[in-house]
Amino acid sequence: MNLPQPVAVAIWVVVGLVLVALVVRGFVRMRRRGVDTIGDLPGRPDDLGEIVLGAVDVTYVSSTLAGEALARVGVHHLGDRSRGTATVHENGVVVERSGSAPLYVGRSALEGVHITNGMVGKQLGTGTIVVLTWKAPATAPNDSITLDTGLHVRRTSDREQLIAAIDALVPSTIDGEETS
Repeated sequence: MNLPQPVAVAIWVVVGLVLVALVVRGFVRMRRRGVDTIGDLPGRPDDLGEIVLGAVDVTYVSSTLAGEALARVGVHHLGDRSRGTATVHENGVVVERSGSAPLYVGRSALEGVHITNGMVGKQLGTGTIVVLTWKAPATAPNDSITLDTGLHVRRTSDREQLIAAIDALVPSTIDGEETS
Protein backbone atom coordinates (compact mmCIF):
# COMPACT_ATOMS: atom_id res chain seq x y z
CA MET A 1 0.00 0.00 0.00
CA ASN A 2 1.45 3.31 -1.07
CA LEU A 3 0.39 6.37 0.87
CA PRO A 4 0.40 9.79 -0.70
CA GLN A 5 3.54 11.68 0.27
CA PRO A 6 1.76 14.33 2.43
CA VAL A 7 0.05 11.59 4.47
CA ALA A 8 3.31 9.68 4.98
CA VAL A 9 5.10 12.87 6.06
CA ALA A 10 2.28 13.70 8.47
CA ILE A 11 2.51 10.23 10.04
CA TRP A 12 6.28 10.56 10.50
CA VAL A 13 5.88 14.03 12.00
CA VAL A 14 3.33 12.72 14.52
CA VAL A 15 5.55 9.75 15.41
CA GLY A 16 8.52 12.12 15.85
CA LEU A 17 6.53 14.47 18.08
CA VAL A 18 5.37 11.55 20.24
CA LEU A 19 8.98 10.38 20.65
CA VAL A 20 10.15 13.89 21.55
CA ALA A 21 7.33 14.18 24.08
CA LEU A 22 8.37 10.89 25.68
CA VAL A 23 12.00 12.02 25.93
CA VAL A 24 10.98 15.35 27.48
CA ARG A 25 8.68 13.55 29.94
CA GLY A 26 11.54 11.26 30.99
CA PHE A 27 13.88 14.22 31.41
CA VAL A 28 11.34 16.09 33.56
CA ARG A 29 10.78 12.99 35.71
CA MET A 30 14.55 12.61 36.17
CA ARG A 31 14.81 16.25 37.23
CA ARG A 32 12.04 15.76 39.77
CA ARG A 33 13.69 12.66 41.19
CA GLY A 34 15.60 13.93 44.16
CA VAL A 35 13.79 17.26 44.57
CA ASP A 36 11.66 15.77 47.32
CA THR A 37 14.57 13.97 48.98
CA ILE A 38 17.84 15.82 48.37
CA GLY A 39 18.28 19.16 50.10
CA ASP A 40 20.58 22.02 49.22
CA LEU A 41 24.13 20.92 48.59
CA PRO A 42 26.82 22.42 50.78
CA GLY A 43 28.71 25.28 49.20
CA ARG A 44 32.45 25.25 48.87
CA PRO A 45 33.89 26.53 52.17
CA ASP A 46 36.50 29.26 52.27
CA ASP A 47 39.02 26.97 53.97
CA LEU A 48 39.48 23.78 51.98
CA GLY A 49 42.78 23.00 53.66
CA GLU A 50 45.94 22.11 51.84
CA ILE A 51 45.81 20.56 48.40
CA VAL A 52 46.38 16.81 48.58
CA LEU A 53 46.09 16.27 44.82
CA GLY A 54 45.99 19.08 42.27
CA ALA A 55 43.43 19.42 39.50
CA VAL A 56 42.84 16.19 37.60
CA ASP A 57 41.02 16.37 34.25
CA VAL A 58 37.79 14.36 34.47
CA THR A 59 34.47 13.91 32.80
CA TYR A 60 31.75 14.20 35.40
CA VAL A 61 29.58 11.22 34.45
CA SER A 62 26.64 11.60 36.83
CA SER A 63 25.41 11.11 40.37
CA THR A 64 23.04 8.27 41.17
CA LEU A 65 21.41 6.86 44.25
CA ALA A 66 24.06 4.72 45.95
CA GLY A 67 24.21 1.19 44.62
CA GLU A 68 21.74 1.95 41.82
CA ALA A 69 23.86 2.70 38.76
CA LEU A 70 20.83 3.61 36.62
CA ALA A 71 18.95 5.82 39.13
CA ARG A 72 20.35 9.15 37.95
CA VAL A 73 19.68 12.14 40.24
CA GLY A 74 18.49 15.20 38.34
CA VAL A 75 18.38 17.87 41.04
CA HIS A 76 21.25 20.45 41.30
CA HIS A 77 22.50 19.32 37.85
CA LEU A 78 23.86 16.15 39.47
CA GLY A 79 22.62 14.10 36.52
CA ASP A 80 24.25 16.26 33.84
CA ARG A 81 27.38 14.96 32.17
CA SER A 82 30.12 17.56 31.76
CA ARG A 83 33.84 18.12 31.50
CA GLY A 84 35.62 19.23 34.60
CA THR A 85 38.42 18.86 37.09
CA ALA A 86 38.64 17.18 40.47
CA THR A 87 40.85 18.54 43.21
CA VAL A 88 41.40 16.78 46.52
CA HIS A 89 41.97 18.97 49.58
CA GLU A 90 42.52 17.88 53.17
CA ASN A 91 38.91 18.92 53.98
CA GLY A 92 37.17 17.37 50.96
CA VAL A 93 36.89 16.98 47.21
CA VAL A 94 35.93 19.75 44.77
CA VAL A 95 34.65 18.83 41.32
CA GLU A 96 34.54 21.85 39.01
CA ARG A 97 31.90 21.12 36.34
CA SER A 98 31.54 23.16 33.16
CA GLY A 99 28.06 24.62 32.92
CA SER A 100 27.19 23.83 36.57
CA ALA A 101 28.14 24.96 40.02
CA PRO A 102 31.13 23.19 41.58
CA LEU A 103 30.32 20.08 43.58
CA TYR A 104 31.91 20.02 47.03
CA VAL A 105 31.99 16.76 48.98
CA GLY A 106 33.30 17.35 52.47
CA ARG A 107 35.57 14.91 54.21
CA SER A 108 32.89 14.02 56.75
CA ALA A 109 30.39 13.22 53.97
CA LEU A 110 32.71 10.79 52.15
CA GLU A 111 31.90 7.13 52.68
CA GLY A 112 34.14 5.45 50.14
CA VAL A 113 35.70 5.38 46.70
CA HIS A 114 35.87 2.56 44.16
CA ILE A 115 36.11 2.02 40.42
CA THR A 116 33.52 0.63 38.05
CA ASN A 117 33.14 -0.17 34.37
CA GLY A 118 29.99 1.82 33.73
CA MET A 119 27.35 4.13 35.12
CA VAL A 120 23.94 5.34 33.86
CA GLY A 121 24.28 3.43 30.62
CA LYS A 122 27.81 4.67 29.89
CA GLN A 123 30.21 1.73 29.59
CA LEU A 124 33.84 2.80 29.31
CA GLY A 125 35.84 -0.36 29.80
CA THR A 126 37.37 -2.16 32.72
CA GLY A 127 37.65 0.01 35.83
CA THR A 128 37.69 3.43 34.20
CA ILE A 129 35.11 5.34 36.28
CA VAL A 130 36.07 6.49 39.78
CA VAL A 131 32.99 6.48 42.02
CA LEU A 132 32.75 8.59 45.18
CA THR A 133 30.13 7.39 47.65
CA TRP A 134 28.96 10.22 49.88
CA LYS A 135 26.12 11.48 52.04
CA ALA A 136 24.12 14.37 50.58
CA PRO A 137 21.81 16.43 52.78
CA ALA A 138 18.17 15.38 52.62
CA THR A 139 15.08 17.56 52.75
CA ALA A 140 14.03 15.95 56.03
CA PRO A 141 15.81 17.60 59.00
CA ASN A 142 18.81 15.69 60.36
CA ASP A 143 18.64 13.19 57.51
CA SER A 144 20.88 12.36 54.56
CA ILE A 145 20.80 10.30 51.40
CA THR A 146 23.73 8.33 50.01
CA LEU A 147 24.84 9.07 46.45
CA ASP A 148 27.43 7.68 44.05
CA THR A 149 29.21 10.25 41.87
CA GLY A 150 31.10 8.99 38.83
CA LEU A 151 34.21 10.63 37.43
CA HIS A 152 35.90 9.37 34.30
CA VAL A 153 39.57 10.30 34.69
CA ARG A 154 41.07 11.28 31.35
CA ARG A 155 44.64 10.12 32.03
CA THR A 156 45.17 6.60 33.31
CA SER A 157 48.16 7.70 35.37
CA ASP A 158 45.93 10.11 37.34
CA ARG A 159 43.28 7.50 38.19
CA GLU A 160 45.24 5.66 40.90
CA GLN A 161 46.47 8.94 42.40
CA LEU A 162 42.90 10.24 42.61
CA ILE A 163 41.63 7.03 44.21
CA ALA A 164 44.46 7.01 46.76
CA ALA A 165 43.99 10.70 47.64
CA ILE A 166 40.24 10.33 48.15
CA ASP A 167 40.59 7.03 50.00
CA ALA A 168 42.96 8.72 52.46
CA LEU A 169 40.17 11.20 53.31
CA VAL A 170 37.50 8.57 53.97
CA PRO A 171 37.02 8.18 57.70
CA SER A 172 37.65 4.64 58.82
CA THR A 173 35.82 2.97 61.67
CA ILE A 174 37.19 0.58 64.24
CA ASP A 175 34.63 -1.12 66.48
CA GLY A 176 32.00 1.51 65.60
CA GLU A 177 34.24 4.47 66.40
CA GLU A 178 35.39 6.81 63.69
CA THR A 179 39.12 7.43 63.29
CA SER A 180 40.98 9.73 60.91
